[in-house]
Amino acid sequence: MNMNEEKRNYIVALRRQEIDKYNTYDDYNDFVAFLDIHSPYNDHYYRYCMTFFLMCKYGLDVKDKMVIETGHPSPITLFLQRKAKAATETKGDLRYAIEMDADAADVVLSFEVMEHIKDQTETKFDDIVLFNDSGVRQFAAEITRVLRPGGVLFMTTPNAASLYAVREGLCGRPPMLFRPHVREYSRPEIEQIFSDLRCEEYISHYSLFYLSTSQREPVLNDVFTSRGFSAEDRGELHFFKFRKPL
Repeated sequence: MNMNEEKRNYIVALRRQEIDKYNTYDDYNDFVAFLDIHSPYNDHYYRYCMTFFLMCKYGLDVKDKMVIETGHPSPITLFLQRKAKAATETKGDLRYAIEMDADAADVVLSFEVMEHIKDQTETKFDDIVLFNDSGVRQFAAEITRVLRPGGVLFMTTPNAASLYAVREGLCGRPPMLFRPHVREYSRPEIEQIFSDLRCEEYISHYSLFYLSTSQREPVLNDVFTSRGFSAEDRGELHFFKFRKPL
């Protein structure tokens, strides 16, 4: 859904204030120009910009490399097709398998997919009445399998401990970013699920509700700091860079 002009102007100003002024990467500038042409100013625009900036910041390198994205290709993967050896989507039910050979990918991208992964089909009563992580753990195992040793996973997924989720709970609403998600995860849960990979970089970012630094700092203080809780890692989206050990 495209934004109206007022919202678009706000998003562009926020991008310049929160991302562009810290940018030193030519690839990021090229990506923004690509996005402005091919996917201009929809509700995912700012999130794509922030995610790609963080990928550049944390060592994105796709030259002569095989890039795959879990699920349908995002504008990030479409952009990387012009720079990588190949950049493509995955096939298959992600609860069970990625239809790709082992050690085939240099870089795996997964943007807001993990929270949609259901359990595998029930085989016993406990599977019906309990969430057992069978689908998401197989999802992690398959990503690990298709990554070559030394390969990198860049992943984003909603933060179950975010400022927004906590405020929703305090207001008596489900403490989730988006109620239809199967499940949203905390950072420790994700690191445990992907424990066969090494977490090299982590940050949470505020890319869904368009809050600037000056807007969110007093809210973080009111909800967390003033009550003795940490305000760190409270962004709506986790951003991880994992690497498969050699």
